Formats: sequence, C-alpha cells, structure tokens
Amino acid sequence: MFMRLGVVSVLAALVSLAFVGLAQAQSTVTMDAIEFAFNPSTVNVASTSVTFNLSNEGQFPHNIAIEGRDGSIFAEDLNAGQSASATITLAPGTYTFYCPVPGHRERGMVGTLTVASAQAARAGGLDPVMVPAALAVLGIFLLGSGYLRRRGVAPRA
Repeated sequence: MFMRLGVVSVLAALVSLAFVGLAQAQSTVTMDAIEFAFNPSTVNVASTSVTFNLSNEGQFPHNIAIEGRDGSIFAEDLNAGQSASATITLAPGTYTFYCPVPGHRERGMVGTLTVASAQAARAGGLDPVMVPAALAVLGIFLLGSGYLRRRGVAPRA
C-alpha cells in the first residue's frame, strides 16, 4: 500500500511539472491601443516566447513594432474595434515597442517590454516551476497519509 502511495506521488509530481512547465513556457501580454498610447505601456514577461493580444480601442489603425526587430507584430494594422494575437520569440533584455503607423510613435505611442531570462525569473532563488510542483506532491502525500491512517493501514506516531 505504501508503494502505491509513492508511485501515485511521483506520477502526480510529473503531471504537475508538465502543466506548470507549459504555463511558464509562454508569456501573454494583453493590451489596448488608443490614441496615442498603449495600455499598459510597461510590460514584464518571464519567458522568451511572448504572445501579444492587442485590442484597438481607438479610432485609427494601430499595430506593434519592436526596436531591433524587422516588421510589425501583426501582418496588417488593426482597425478600430479589431483584435488580434501573435506570438514572437525574443532574447532576454529590455525592448522599446511602438506603433508603426506614421505619426503615432512621435505622438507618444511607445512602451517598454522587459523579457527576463530563466534565472532572473526566479524570485529570490525560488524556481517558479518547482515550487508549485513540490507543493502538489506534498499535498498529495499528506492527503494519502491521512487516508491510510483513517483506514488503519498506517501506524500512528
């Protein structure tokens, strides 16, 4: 019975790591474009794979471009009321993003994007993947041991 609990705990840890790893593998930035600003205009992400979800809440066409990267994020400018999503890969660092529609950058439609490296994403040395996985394993172990005690299988301390 104890062997089965150990196997279940290990399997739960692997499943937790897989789901948490998928959640950490990509960062999503949701923003609005209005005349003449992005909301939010300062963005921090913990992954080099970044998905931009842009909603044009203004009257004029808008898009996103990043200094040092060719082209716009979206293939076509978004007209008033349109939304779009696109995923790009960026190296860790700080980037300036702006609206490439003529005149919009000059009017202040600019923002800052910071892409953290894997080490920088670990706040105070705590790995954002391992902490939830360890807590999941601990929770399953505690639930399993409580179940075994209730059934009278496990010796009481």
